[in-house]
Amino acid sequence: MKKIISLITLFMCVCSIYAQSFKINQNGNFVSDENKSFIVVEYADKTKQELYNMVKQNIMVSYVNPDKVISEDGISVISVNGHGTICKFKTGGITSYYKGFYTLSFQFKDGKIRINAPTIIMEGAMKNIASWYAFKRLWDKDGKIKEEKQEYYNYINENIQSLITTLIIDKSVDEDW
Repeated sequence: MKKIISLITLFMCVCSIYAQSFKINQNGNFVSDENKSFIVVEYADKTKQELYNMVKQNIMVSYVNPDKVISEDGISVISVNGHGTICKFKTGGITSYYKGFYTLSFQFKDGKIRINAPTIIMEGAMKNIASWYAFKRLWDKDGKIKEEKQEYYNYINENIQSLITTLIIDKSVDEDW
């Protein structure tokens, strides 16, 4: 229980520090708060190499088989091709969780990381989240999230943001052990 509370607290602190996030739109694409396909997180006094190493280390400890999910291009780009629960919906009183594949892409410069908007491919017959009937029902005819569907919209966004936050947080470890 303490671990869960610690993780939630850490996540909330990180969200307030970075204050940027992606939200899914009606087309099934993630966009930044400024409606861009990327966000930039600044890290004062960190080199490109240090930022690259930080994200790579976070990937190595966060995934069971990191070598199978990571793609690299020197120290300029890291992409993570993962699989997991993406969204949930309730139908007929039963909540169902749906898995899919996601790609997270990070680019590095001295003092900053560019995070490209995640891409999602759902499992099974439903290959595109935007074409999914339950997903489309989140919005009303005016393009606003339906109040009774807010929980599901939040779940998708928080789930993706949590994945990103886990990989970009500076978990500097005391090496004197």
